Amino acid sequence: MSRPFLPGIKRPCDFPAIADSVLFEFLDLCYNRHLVVYICLGTALGFYRNSGYLPNDPDLDVFISCDQISRNALFNDLTVNGFILNSIPDADPSMNAHFVKNAIFLDVWFKQRKDFMAFYQGDNYISYKNRRIRIPINIEKYLSCVYSDLNTPANTKANCFEP
Repeated sequence: MSRPFLPGIKRPCDFPAIADSVLFEFLDLCYNRHLVVYICLGTALGFYRNSGYLPNDPDLDVFISCDQISRNALFNDLTVNGFILNSIPDADPSMNAHFVKNAIFLDVWFKQRKDFMAFYQGDNYISYKNRRIRIPINIEKYLSCVYSDLNTPANTKANCFEP
């Protein structure tokens, strides 16, 4: 979901080495807790279509399905490792959380519409910089729901991620 560019935040496409370090550190923290994590939204589109970050996408998007205890433990790990929890006005904390590290904005999703959960029920990976990163299964169908045209991001279907 596109949002106004936040002051002081670096776009991942403009600083890919920094974005990679933030993404990889986040993924490793999740893996250490045995959490299943997917890249999603613009990050999934960029990695699938562009083999990297989308131009002008202001954040990294990931999806994790976990219980509250695991979420709290992950939040603690993130804080200890320098990720700063960033409040967004009108954001639903049960839906997603926002972190910043090294001026890269990380949007961590926990909930999506029930019919979207099927995209997060399997193993589908993309290779990026010698790492296997999980992406939603049936990626083209997933991206078609989020974006009206896989070649042009659109915000008209952002409600796909409302519960």
